[in-house]
Amino acid sequence: MKLILHIGTHKTGSTALQHFLIANPVPLAALGIHYAAPASGIKASLVVHLLHVHNKPAMHEFFVSHLEAARRNGAHTLVVSAESFYGMTLVPALCRRQPCADLHDRDHVLIRRLRASIPENDVNPEVVCYFRRPDHFAESWYNQHVKYGSLFAGDFSEFLGLVYPALLYNQYIKRWVDVFGKANCSIRMYENIDKSVIDDFMHGVLNISDLSTFVTTHDAVNERMSRDLLEFKKTVNKNAMYEEMSLERKIFRALDENMTLRETEPDYYQAFLSPDERAELLKELSEEMAALESSFGLPSFPDFDLEAAKAAWRPYPGLGPARQEALEREYGHMSRRLRFRVERLFVRIRKALRNEMRVVVGTR
Repeated sequence: MKLILHIGTHKTGSTALQHFLIANPVPLAALGIHYAAPASGIKASLVVHLLHVHNKPAMHEFFVSHLEAARRNGAHTLVVSAESFYGMTLVPALCRRQPCADLHDRDHVLIRRLRASIPENDVNPEVVCYFRRPDHFAESWYNQHVKYGSLFAGDFSEFLGLVYPALLYNQYIKRWVDVFGKANCSIRMYENIDKSVIDDFMHGVLNISDLSTFVTTHDAVNERMSRDLLEFKKTVNKNAMYEEMSLERKIFRALDENMTLRETEPDYYQAFLSPDERAELLKELSEEMAALESSFGLPSFPDFDLEAAKAAWRPYPGLGPARQEALEREYGHMSRRLRFRVERLFVRIRKALRNEMRVVVGTR
């Protein structure tokens, strides 16, 4: 049985791919492929949580149950996809606003746990990872973490300092190579994709050339948030409870759709680095990028033309008072919708009950 572990990275079309895989169990099964989607969602992120808490039985059960299901269906390939496999210890650190300088070593431990949880008999694991140019990756990831990932409320420079170890691509992927072997690690370049990550994964990883029998899904999932709305959300994140993250995500998604801000904003609003800052970051990471390209025979990351960027550079003008007021007014209106008020009430009741239970247990 071939086991494909798609480990991300974040912001390289993973969610769109997962939606596609879960929407097409029948044509996948006809081609001998089983996608390991838990009943509660489209990702195998649960496994990452199990790795953190070192729940060996549950980790082993995840793989055993899906391998058995694959064999019952006559499949020869099992696919497990979760972008949270990349930088596993970084996201919890981001939630705490703490640096994770030892990311590579800590993830190395989790990667070994992952490998140990995979049954040895007749299972051949292959790790697949997509990389995009690190400056674009960091900017897109920042948008996601402010939007909902960890309710991040700081500016981009603070975020960049926290996630910097994850941009050391070659050093990081060596930890996966050390555990799974280089021959079993496939690196793909995000910017080198012709159509979409779905086409690239299906054609280049699963070797499926004809997708005519597959259901087409909407690719535009997990889209970036408009810059003005992002700046406003940072102010909301400062006082938001982590337990209300999912609720705030729903409110802001409705807010984004209602105000159609993304469609009216120019592209340069999403640039969090000036041309000089971008050039400096890419210079710092140039050896890492070159080492990754050389080690895996990859095409070069896209070049950055500093002079052309300077000539075209226009900084984000900031969130003006009028737009701030409009967003506050609309956010208040959205938050008062009955379904959101009821959900917030239940979230806070659950939190109060958990806190009360901790107090009771602590006094015993």
